[in-house]
Amino acid sequence: MRKTKNDISYDAVDIDYQALISVARYTLANTTDVLISKLHTMREDLCSSKHSTTHIVAQCLPATVEQLVIAAETYDALKQGISRSNKHLVNVSKEQ
Repeated sequence: MRKTKNDISYDAVDIDYQALISVARYTLANTTDVLISKLHTMREDLCSSKHSTTHIVAQCLPATVEQLVIAAETYDALKQGISRSNKHLVNVSKEQ
C-alpha cells in the first residue's frame, strides 16, 4: 500500500501533489462509470416492457455531468500543474 507524503503539523500542512492527482483520477474514473451506468439503465428501460424509470434516472444526469466536469477540470489542472513552478490552493477557508 502506497503511503502519501501528506503531513499535518501544528500550524501547517504539506499536501502530496501526486496523491491529489491520484484522487482526482479515481474520482474522474468513478464519475464516468456512474454516468455510463445511468445511461445504460436508461437504455435498458427503453428496450424493456416493464415499468420505466427513465425519467427518474434522467433527472440525476445534470448533477452527475456537473461532477464529471469538475473532476475532469481538476484532474487536467493538476496534471498540467506538474510542470508549473507556482501552484496555489484557492477556496481554502477555515470553516471547512
